[in-house]
This record gives sequence, structure tokens and C-alpha cells, in this order.
Amino acid sequence: MFLTTALTFIIIFSLLIFLHELGHFLTARRFGVRVIEFGFGLPARLIGVMRMNGTWKVVGSSYAPQEQDPTIYSLNWIPFGGFVKLYGEDKVDEEQGKGSIARAPAWQRIIILSAGVAMNVLFTIALFSVGFMTGTPSVIEDDLSSRASLRDVRIQIVEVIPNSPASAAHIALGDTIRAVNGVRVDSIQEFQNTIRSMEGSSLTLTLESDGARREVSVKPEKLPEGGGVPLVGVGLIRTGVVSYPWHLAVYEGIRSTYYLAQRLIQTFIAILIKLITTGSTQAVISGPVGIAVLTGEVVHLGFLYVVQFAATLSLNLAILNYLPIPALDGGRVLFIFIEILRGRAISRKLESVIHTVGFALLLLLIVFVTYRDVLRYGAEMLQALKSFIG
Repeated sequence: MFLTTALTFIIIFSLLIFLHELGHFLTARRFGVRVIEFGFGLPARLIGVMRMNGTWKVVGSSYAPQEQDPTIYSLNWIPFGGFVKLYGEDKVDEEQGKGSIARAPAWQRIIILSAGVAMNVLFTIALFSVGFMTGTPSVIEDDLSSRASLRDVRIQIVEVIPNSPASAAHIALGDTIRAVNGVRVDSIQEFQNTIRSMEGSSLTLTLESDGARREVSVKPEKLPEGGGVPLVGVGLIRTGVVSYPWHLAVYEGIRSTYYLAQRLIQTFIAILIKLITTGSTQAVISGPVGIAVLTGEVVHLGFLYVVQFAATLSLNLAILNYLPIPALDGGRVLFIFIEILRGRAISRKLESVIHTVGFALLLLLIVFVTYRDVLRYGAEMLQALKSFIG
């Protein structure tokens, strides 16, 4: 399981970053900006190739690109993500040669810098669309299209009220209610009606968790949260694997991406406001270690959940990368808009310093978040590693 989780994490993350950089690469080439190197993985370079005079030339790790060289396509030692190095992006002098991104019109630079985010958004749509074609785990709403196909429909517990009959019976989040008194339950309304009719009497719930079934005995009670109605004390949702014909699946993929983006942006804004106003936040922010742990949990659930997780991660990467923070794509686009408003560019030397400082701060944040992830998940990861070795 450890090896499967590690490979899945590396594949997903590398693919997302690779597609992001591919967006920069394709648009830069389209606008005539010279791409010095397009690398798979992170430096140092293991090996590279470039097409020169109709033939492919192999270059090693020590080769320094020359002014007249075509793009080097490289495989790097750290098999994680990728990068695109554009001519002119690291220069601080105002004089740039032909093919420099610094000499491209502002609108072209905005497109080039935004293309990576666009690729991640398109990949999210593609994953959701494929998921809806083959079947994706979803909460089943009342307005679900009649064209949708359902399978593995279940009533799942998403909340257990403290000091309730459910809490006393050790009912847990994620449990699936399969039957009440031996009678199969297929809807929340059906379950609620049964509970209300059983006031004062004990009933037996058949629950399922991780493929194992168990039975618990509970007695509905009138709780403060119930307005005088007998309750077991659980919050429920109806879930199932939903699939659509291909044309509706694409529409649902676009719609799901839009609504997920809305929720993510609202969450980021809420976290930012909380940080500014109180100096702290209750949100749990995860770095690479935390994401790796989440990957293991998703792998355990199955392939359909891995697809959903990859789609969500791709959209997260897109939104985070487009925040107006120095060193990120959004920060670089912000400088271009400032240039447009001022009528002239900010000193490239000053901009370079700002992006360097921003990058250093981002690295510090990653180190801090990773440290917290290690504290939170270290014992769990160590146990998984021991199981793998042993």
C-alpha cells in the first residue's frame, strides 16, 4: 500500500505540474518566444536532447544552452513535475534579443503566463467529464437529471450529534446505513419516517464501514436539535455512483469545475480575511506531506475517488498559482497590468528582486507547512514505511 500511495502521489503531482508547464511552453512557442529548456522533473539535468539541423543531439548535465540553440527537452534527476525556461525571463537589463518574453506585447505575456493555469482548469474539466462518463461518486440531489444512471446508492452518515443515541451506540462518520430492523433503506425520507414511528422503542441499524457490516441497537429520543421529533442523532446524505451520456458528462464536468472553483475561492478569501483580522486561522493547510497522506486515503477508496482527488488537486493548483503573489503566475500577471496602467514597465531589476523575495517567502511557508504535516502525520507515515519494509 505504501508503494502504491507513493507512486500515485508522484504520478498525479508530476502530471499536474507537467501539464501546467506544457501550457506555458505551447503558448510561448505560438507567440515566437524562445523556449530554452522544457524539462520533465526538477534539476539537475540527467540527460537532454535537442533537434538541430534535422537531427537529434544528446546533451549531458553540464551542457550550457547557447544563444542559437533550439529547445532542450530534458529528463531531470528529481522525477517530480517539470519546468519551462523562457529566454529573457531571468534578465534584468532592458535590452533583450529576438525571441525574448520581455519584448513580447503585454497581452501575449499575459496569455503565456496564464496558460499553465488554463491547462490545469481544462484538465480538471476533462477528469470530471471522464468521471461522469464512467461513473463518479456524488451526493445525489433532488434535482438530479432523469438522464443520469445510478448505482451503489447508499445513505451515509456525515454527522453524529454529541450525547445522542447514535453517539452512545458508537455510530461513526462515514458509516453507511443499509437496513433498519432488517428492512433495506434506500432514501433519507424512508429512514426518517421509520425513526419517527419508533418513538420509545429500540431498533436495530445495519451499518457498513470499509466493506464490513455490523448491527447496533439504538432508541430514538427527542433531542433539543429535533424540535420535539424523535431522533437517532445523525446527519445523513444520499450518495451513489452517477454516470451520464458523454455529451451530458462534459456539461456536468464543466459545471462541477465551476462550482468547485467558486467554493475554493470563497475558502481562500475566508482564510485570508481570518488571517488579516485575527492573525490566525482554524483551517488545516497541507503541504506535500499532507497531500501524500490524503493520496493514501483516496487510493484506499478506489480508482474513481483518485480521479476526483486529482481533479480537485488540479483546480487547487490553478487557483493558488493565479493568486497575485510575487513569484507565482498571478503575481507576474499583476506586474504586467501595472505596466499597462503606468504606460511603462517597472524596472526589471526591481521586479526580479521582488519575485526572488516572494519565492523565498513561499519556500519558507512550504517548509513550515511541511514541518506541521510531519508533526501531524509522522507517526502514521513511519508505521506505513515500517510495514512496507517489513
